[in-house]
Amino acid sequence: MKLAGKKDMIIIGAALAVCLAAALLFVGSGGNEVRIYVGEELYEEASLYIDKTIVIEQENGCRNEIRIEDGRVYMAYSTCENQNCLHQGEMTPDNIASRALSNWIICLPNRVTVELGEE
Repeated sequence: MKLAGKKDMIIIGAALAVCLAAALLFVGSGGNEVRIYVGEELYEEASLYIDKTIVIEQENGCRNEIRIEDGRVYMAYSTCENQNCLHQGEMTPDNIASRALSNWIICLPNRVTVELGEE
C-alpha cells in the first residue's frame, strides 16, 4: 500500500478546509427572521429578536399561536389533534443543527409552517 504524496495531502487538506468552512456557515447561520406560512402562502415575517405572539385563525376553524420570545420561536398552541407541532420545541439559531426538522416547525394538519432563516 502506497502512502499519499505531498500533493495528495495538500489537495485532501484543502478539500477538508472547504467542507469545514461550508459546514460552519450552514450550521452557524440559523438566521434571525421568522417566516410563517399557511399552506404555500407567506402569512407573516417577524424578527426573532422582537417578542411577539402571532395568532393564525383560519376559516376552517384551525388555530395556531406562534410565540417569539428571547431569541427563540415555538408553537405555543394548535387545534390539531396530534399536537406534534407543540412537541417540536423551541427553535433558535444555535439549536437548528440538532433539531429533527432543522430550521422548521411544522403543523401538518393545519398546514402551518414556521421557518427560521436569514433576512
